[in-house]
Amino acid sequence: MQLDLSDLSSVRSFAEEFKAKHEKLDVLVNNAGVYEVSFKPTKDGFETNFGINHLGHFLLTNLLLPTLLATPQARVINVSSRAHLRSPPLDLTDINSPKTGKT
Repeated sequence: MQLDLSDLSSVRSFAEEFKAKHEKLDVLVNNAGVYEVSFKPTKDGFETNFGINHLGHFLLTNLLLPTLLATPQARVINVSSRAHLRSPPLDLTDINSPKTGKT
């Protein structure tokens, strides 16, 4: 099955296909593995790091939540890195940062 976390329609398609094929999900591992320094939007227009590492995983988890809840002992594991330590401070008034070109 294919999944592109930078494309929310792909996340939705993946979740629907997964739920059609499987009745349970024991473990979901969300691995935030993108660190892009310059501004680059996702297909949906979000800043790449935020769109993939947060929004894509958040949507995937929520769409698969009914399957997870129906599976005894199911787990969701979120993995991160320390890459954020190299990033400039986050400007919450400009989460996409197109003005500065920084993440």
